[in-house]
Amino acid sequence: MILSITMILSGLIYEQIVFIPNFFNRNGIEPKELFSKFHVNTNPVHYHLIPTTILLITLIISWTNQLIEKNLLKSILISVLILISLTGYVVYFINDKLYFKTPLEEGDSIISLTMKWSFINIIRITTVFILFIKFYFKTTREITPTPIHTNSTSD
Repeated sequence: MILSITMILSGLIYEQIVFIPNFFNRNGIEPKELFSKFHVNTNPVHYHLIPTTILLITLIISWTNQLIEKNLLKSILISVLILISLTGYVVYFINDKLYFKTPLEEGDSIISLTMKWSFINIIRITTVFILFIKFYFKTTREITPTPIHTNSTSD
């Protein structure tokens, strides 16, 4: 689960520092055309499908086998559902217009779509980061043995 969460977080950070800035140039059409030509056989959503699917399968196994405390599992599930919802919105309503030949709707511009993507991506990064921290510290606390403190007195 940690690996999947880390992969998702890494992918979102990569989008934020590599993909998104490319659309903030004077001619936003140029990156759209280049990305459209580059992403012929695959596209960035395929990267996110693998770790998200693994994460969901792991959550289902954890739920059915009661491997994780119920409250933690519930908060992880809520975070994952928020993440999937936001990612679905970004993929279908923003990236489809930025990456592919889907025409822009009236009132849309490449810059405004990129701003929305960037803002939502920051929320996605924050959500996954909180999920990672919550899960990591909870699981490592359960695995790491508590140090034994002895009260030794010298006589």
